[in-house]
Amino acid sequence: MIDLTSHITQVTVFQDRAQVTRQATIDLTVGEYALCFDMLPASIEEKSIQVSGENLPVILQQVKFLKEYYEESPDEVVLTLEEEKQQLLDAKRQNEALQKRLRGQQQFLQKMVNRVTRPVKGQKKAKTQDWFKMLGFYQQQQIELDDKLHAAILQAKQLARRFHKADIALQKFQGQYHKTKRKVVIRLQVQQAGTLTLNLTYMVRGASWEPYYDFRVFTETDKMEMIYQAIVYQNTEESWENVALKLSTARPHISGRQPELQPLRIMANTPPPEPLPPPQYDSPAASPKMYSKGLGGGGILSRVSDIIKANAYDAFEKSEDPEKMIKNMRLELQENISIATSELARYTSQEQQMKQTYKRSASTAKNWESKAQLALDAGNETLARQALAKMRDTQEQAQQYEAQYDQAVEDTAKLRRQVTTLKERLQEIKMKESTLFARSQASKSSVNRAHQTSSFDHESTFAKFDKFEERILKAEAEEQAFRELGDEFGMLEEQSSVDDDLARLRQKLNASSSSTPTPKPPPQTAKPRSYPPTQETLAPFDLELARLQQTQKKDQTKNQHTKVKRSSSKIASGGTAVFFEIAGQHTIQNDDTDHQITVLKQDFAVQLQYSSVPKLSPYTYLRARATNHTDYPMLAGSTNVFVDNNFVANSSIDTIAPTESFWTFLGIDEGVRVERKFVKKHEKKEGNLLNKKHRNLVYEYNIEAQSFKSKTIELVIKDQLPITQNDKVKVVLQAPVYEEDTAQLKINKLKYLEWSYQLGASQSLKIPFIFSITFPNDVWLSGMD
Repeated sequence: MIDLTSHITQVTVFQDRAQVTRQATIDLTVGEYALCFDMLPASIEEKSIQVSGENLPVILQQVKFLKEYYEESPDEVVLTLEEEKQQLLDAKRQNEALQKRLRGQQQFLQKMVNRVTRPVKGQKKAKTQDWFKMLGFYQQQQIELDDKLHAAILQAKQLARRFHKADIALQKFQGQYHKTKRKVVIRLQVQQAGTLTLNLTYMVRGASWEPYYDFRVFTETDKMEMIYQAIVYQNTEESWENVALKLSTARPHISGRQPELQPLRIMANTPPPEPLPPPQYDSPAASPKMYSKGLGGGGILSRVSDIIKANAYDAFEKSEDPEKMIKNMRLELQENISIATSELARYTSQEQQMKQTYKRSASTAKNWESKAQLALDAGNETLARQALAKMRDTQEQAQQYEAQYDQAVEDTAKLRRQVTTLKERLQEIKMKESTLFARSQASKSSVNRAHQTSSFDHESTFAKFDKFEERILKAEAEEQAFRELGDEFGMLEEQSSVDDDLARLRQKLNASSSSTPTPKPPPQTAKPRSYPPTQETLAPFDLELARLQQTQKKDQTKNQHTKVKRSSSKIASGGTAVFFEIAGQHTIQNDDTDHQITVLKQDFAVQLQYSSVPKLSPYTYLRARATNHTDYPMLAGSTNVFVDNNFVANSSIDTIAPTESFWTFLGIDEGVRVERKFVKKHEKKEGNLLNKKHRNLVYEYNIEAQSFKSKTIELVIKDQLPITQNDKVKVVLQAPVYEEDTAQLKINKLKYLEWSYQLGASQSLKIPFIFSITFPNDVWLSGMD
């Protein structure tokens, strides 16, 4: 058998998996060969394997998928991670020594200041000039030491994060007991000597992509530029180096067969009849209880009831097929992984959006600082103060965005660890599945043989007793088989905690080996009380590492249950899906990191519309309506919205089919102002006051709109009438007059009012909005205050 040297040439990424094509080239003569693609990923789908050949006529005889188990992981990866951890520990010691020197210099500097400001007896007092010199020297040295110490603390935290990441990777690799390697063996017959190119195509789990969009609207031309982008990530145990990349909108995880309806049956249950009164017997000897004593306690009816219950229980147990139950567990876990992977993609997109927002806000703050400096240089102190005030406001916003971004990073990392844990559990269950099936079949065979050997028919009392005993043994054997199956899955659950304990033990050993050994204390009669280290006794490296480990521990406990170059792409539409062929070659590492790709650009003509709900918000919102005139769908995803090249908002869209129209909100626009002003509330009195049985309250408002735009705009204003479920309460719209829906005024079933106007340049508008509520005197209204 010849091991082929192959490389990945093409990858098609779906929303929960990827189709990978490997290519190998080999020179062959005439004859039969066995060629092997080795070291394939563990999550490969066996039924998806396809083989094709080029450049040479061959006869394909057999394609065989094999699994091989090995006890230990490859030494190269483990050694690399251990060397990285050792280098980080060395860097940690150097950092701690640097911090110690800097703190010593600070203490020495403080002693010098104390010596000058607090002279001892017999020491000459310092002059005022010497005080100022010492103060300047102290400030300069203290600033330098503070900066160096701050940089050293930040470096210690970064080292702790890198050490924690390497430690997790090492634990993950060393904890994969009974890991398997996959290979595909191809047997073929070569009919002509030459160079053969083999292509191996297979499906693999652990890859996904998530769309997101940049919408750039230009108000002067009523155009919108859409930049269709994607975030691709993968953790398939193999890196994709310089591959041709495709993105597909197909959903292979959803069954292609339409579900079939099943009969929906209902049962009509009647109440049981009243129980008959117990019969009266002339003597106690005639009671059935006397006859039942010779039958082992319990009468004929009791025995019949027991037999019925036993048969029902037996039928229920027979319906529980262990193989089907195990398969259902695996399928359910795969579905959970698919859902979690989609959520991870959404979290990653939100994290990138928050990162961009934070950077943009921080950049704006720096710009305001530069403007303040320019104004101050020009002698305009008032303008400089205004710029500094803007700078402070923007800095506060940047701090808030930074906190949101840090939280998003933490949430994304937490979810990514959850997905990794689920994938590891799935691999363990797959490896155990065949073993459990074999044990289940063996258990069933033993039960069948016991049933066949227990079919003798004896008439004696002892033979009947033996038959009952054999039935009981059969039930116990079946129960034992299910218990063993359950224990196997219990071992799978316990494996994770065992791995965690082993990882903590390795960490303690590494920590103890890296530090200077201390002599053992003499034996004591009483165990000394130990106190946890405080923040004063722990170095920044240890504090950061402890925080990361505590976060990881909480996540495990809870879960136990740069801007890129834009490229174009070709679009190939299949029968039910669209394939985006991304131009160029792409490299995506096997580490769940985001890889941003520009799928395509598209221009749309838009209808700009201003919308306002003055009852709820004092702002007017601009939105744009466009129609997807392309031949492909726009999948649901997040959006970054820009108006005239200025970022205004983050939003999202649902899936948009071809020819479907959609709205995009573009944020607020203070160039259009709409206000809802309360005029008065009064009670309208009619007829004889003493005989009046109803009250009539009238509410009056004015809705005023003003456009400061230089062109005609479309304005939509929304409000509502109160609705009631009491027929005695009547609500009547008095102004504006409404008979039916028109182009200017529409009212729906929920009594929502929508006005549509064309406002010219600098035009104003006033709409009277009046309604009345009539209700009985004995009814109390709520909800209008």
